[in-house]
Amino acid sequence: MAILDAAHRLFHEQPYEAITMAAVAVRAGLAKGTLYLYFSTKEELFLQVALAEIGQWLDHLDKSLDRGLKGRNVGDLMVRTLRPRQDLLRLLSILHAILERNVGDATVLAFKRSVLARVVATGARLERALPFLRSGEGVRILFRIYALVVGLWQVAVPGPVVARVLADPSVRAMRIDFFGALGEMLDALFAGLAFQRRHG
Repeated sequence: MAILDAAHRLFHEQPYEAITMAAVAVRAGLAKGTLYLYFSTKEELFLQVALAEIGQWLDHLDKSLDRGLKGRNVGDLMVRTLRPRQDLLRLLSILHAILERNVGDATVLAFKRSVLARVVATGARLERALPFLRSGEGVRILFRIYALVVGLWQVAVPGPVVARVLADPSVRAMRIDFFGALGEMLDALFAGLAFQRRHG
């Protein structure tokens, strides 16, 4: 949809808070009133942008998992597929605090159901790729990875003021390499699960 593409392009270029529905309409070649026929709020619009981005990422994961990865490759796979998707990471970081506000219950429920359906499918593939996972664990692990990604991103990728402060050598220890830390944590997660199943 041209509207989603326009919104995504604007999001790629500037912070979410700087984007207006009027700007999206202009980029999509629509009258502002026409845009509101499709989406009643900016949050509702960007929920759909987020859903599309999540779907593309899970499509990539599905293809890789279908090749039969081993446990030690999953953390690397997550990092490799997320690294070029910084827009997705930014969207996930504002999902709960911003995008799921100022929208109706039905909109949020539809979004959650769509995400869950995709995650269930990818979770099943994860279980097939990692035999030590039990039935249903793929979904739970993916949602825990999501929580880890969101929390880590918010700490590792701060706003401009904190980013400038963290450049000071006296607080160097507080800097976090997002992708490096994510890879280490995911490796530990999957190695721990595999060990637990072998010896538990």
